[in-house]
Amino acid sequence: MTESCSPLGEAEAATAGTYGRLRSSGLAAVNTGRFEEARSCFDQAWRWARAHGDEVLVDRAFCNRVAVTPEVLGDDSEVAGSRLQQALPRLREILSADRNLLNSRLAAYNLARIYEHRREQKKGLFYARIALDRSKLLERRAWIASSHHQIGNHLLAECYFDQAEDHYRRVLDLMPPKESLARLLAFGSLGHCLSSQGRLRNGLQWSYRALRGQRQFPAAKRVAMTLHQDLCFGLLESGRLRAARRHGERGLKLAEAFGAHQVFKSVSYLLGQVAIAIGDPGSARRLYDRLQKRYYPNDPNLGNVLMAFDLRALINLRA
Repeated sequence: MTESCSPLGEAEAATAGTYGRLRSSGLAAVNTGRFEEARSCFDQAWRWARAHGDEVLVDRAFCNRVAVTPEVLGDDSEVAGSRLQQALPRLREILSADRNLLNSRLAAYNLARIYEHRREQKKGLFYARIALDRSKLLERRAWIASSHHQIGNHLLAECYFDQAEDHYRRVLDLMPPKESLARLLAFGSLGHCLSSQGRLRNGLQWSYRALRGQRQFPAAKRVAMTLHQDLCFGLLESGRLRAARRHGERGLKLAEAFGAHQVFKSVSYLLGQVAIAIGDPGSARRLYDRLQKRYYPNDPNLGNVLMAFDLRALINLRA
């Protein structure tokens, strides 16, 4: 996962009018998982700011546009990767210029997200901590919470499970009890973090709670995809094989639909392990052969290796 959707914040009072309405509409769309709509609003806000020569608002709209790029184009797509790569110099410029504290925070947050997308966790952690510092200066609880979540994601990817758990729990302490997509994402991240530590009962409880809540946000199907992956892992680890297969198949279907290659590979592997544990090696072989042909055409022995060895202890689904 690594798919993260966090609140992008509210427009300042000074941005009332056309720009403010567009940005507010975009933020509302983000917070319910309607990313295509959000992108359209942020594009219009960016064009409005450029037309009126307001550099502060141009920078802000640029950051908002970057923030939804992975969700609109797909985390694993080459187009998304190219767009994010192109955004790096401008985001660094906004951050280093430090003309506006709010924009500086947005730039740092987006830089951390891009490095998370590129799986360069140490760089991402550096910028995520800057974003947290800026959020505290701005005294915005939602932003402080989303920065803690982002730091947790980087730590989880590096297998610092205890530290990641601490940040996820801070997120939940900071957020109001009202259900929101950002809060449900924190449930899911905490659940997978606990399951990865072998605390399966608590981990699965949080993951199930996140999946139940996601139904309130039907547009956020990518969130459901990651949660099905996490549940497949946790249920497999706990020996609940039929439930693991059910969630794995749902996650695989969504991964196929979204072109989420990393999730597709992870869930295919987990489903193969479920099939072996159930006593259905033929299904496992078919899954692994498809995986090898699609992603590893130059490694014809991959299927044999996956059939022979249980590599779950070596896999971090959020890395």
